[in-house]
Amino acid sequence: MPVTVRQSIAAKRTAATHLLFNVVTAVIVTIFIGYILQFVKFFTVALVGSFDETVGLALFHTLFSVLGAIIFVPFTKQFSMLLLKLLPEKANALTRNLDDQLVSIPSAALEVAYQTLLQIMKQLTDAILELLDAKKVTSSFEKKVRDVEEAILSVRKFLNEVQSDSTKLRNQHVAIIHVLDHITRLVSVLREQQKVEGIFHHEKLMKKWHKTLEQINESYASEEKLIEMEQVLEKTAQKIAEERRVRRRKYYERTAVRETKLEVAMSNVQALLWIDRLVYHYWRAFARLVEFKKGTEIEES
Repeated sequence: MPVTVRQSIAAKRTAATHLLFNVVTAVIVTIFIGYILQFVKFFTVALVGSFDETVGLALFHTLFSVLGAIIFVPFTKQFSMLLLKLLPEKANALTRNLDDQLVSIPSAALEVAYQTLLQIMKQLTDAILELLDAKKVTSSFEKKVRDVEEAILSVRKFLNEVQSDSTKLRNQHVAIIHVLDHITRLVSVLREQQKVEGIFHHEKLMKKWHKTLEQINESYASEEKLIEMEQVLEKTAQKIAEERRVRRRKYYERTAVRETKLEVAMSNVQALLWIDRLVYHYWRAFARLVEFKKGTEIEES
């Protein structure tokens, strides 16, 4: 399975620092190259008694670095500001509405958290659809999941500062925390090795899930449609849970009469369990979002 390596902003800034340091120092050294070579020759002779090319080269490199430090140290602050402008930290679009000033207004803070988690669910839906279509982990899928992981941490930090002061707000607050919990578990499922195995071993089951996700993806713009889709999701999750129970037993029965190798049966079951958890946590996160809007408390299945 291919591994995608994304160069971080910090790594890019480090590379830019080395590049600018060497370029600026080289330009200044070139301007004064005659004086510098005379100094190197004089100092080398003073050290070893006669001019030695190896010592001279080492001395030149040392002098190059020292001159660079002398040039840059007085302008460290200005240089840092330049790097920040050239390579700014890219903000996570999913958390752009999280404002720390809102935590003192619980109703507003919870509404912003709800909208943020709704966008996270939308992005996870896109990521899962992409995974099912490609039948492999793509760089785009990885980026979507990484952005969600970063957003989860931001939402946790944001909610940790919110204190709800009424029964209704506390119920909504609890619903939001449940959403965050199930999204975290959903991301963990998406990080498991069985994700591609699940697609290949249970293709028909995944096609049904793909169709459901496409319907959901078209419903995020309407709260009424979201409520309708929650019921569809519940039925889908129940059907897949039943499929998991029935198929699991059948796989093991085939193994018992040596119709299927144990390794194959175990692989199929693991993939089936992965699908079951994927659908379950997606549904529960979705259901809690609906609960937040309806203002009614629901029980965990």
